[in-house]
Amino acid sequence: KEWVVACSKTRVGPGQIIPCVVNGLDIIIFASRDGTRLDAFANSCPHLGSPFDLATVERKPATQQGERIVGDGCVDCIVCPVHRTAFEIQSGDVRGEWCPYPPVLGKVMGLTKPKNKLVKFAVRLKGKNVEVRIATSVKNVRNKEEQAEGMSNIQ
Repeated sequence: KEWVVACSKTRVGPGQIIPCVVNGLDIIIFASRDGTRLDAFANSCPHLGSPFDLATVERKPATQQGERIVGDGCVDCIVCPVHRTAFEIQSGDVRGEWCPYPPVLGKVMGLTKPKNKLVKFAVRLKGKNVEVRIATSVKNVRNKEEQAEGMSNIQ
């Protein structure tokens, strides 16, 4: 696995979701609201692969110890623009209901694939760039989960 440039750090402002293509892989870079943390994920909802380009970031009540909780007792979540499933940004875990939208139909559609977290990539700042760590040898990679490596804060 190697560190590969995803975008210039000037493209990523606090609270923004930035889509990028890195070695042919669609990813999103998210900067925390206070600008102190970067996270990188595959740019597809684990349910049906919907892209997160139009996703929103919402605050959801924290439920686990050790989460990045701000004064309001909540954590930042990225919300799928299609099914409105919320994913906690620090861990990629589902927060709340799996596929809650559209009413009734969303729950039925949610049965087509089990609840699953976001595919997360290690991310860092290096010089003027944001870099993600991915497997660059396609022959050794079967899927995007294998390209991802761990969670990381800004380094």
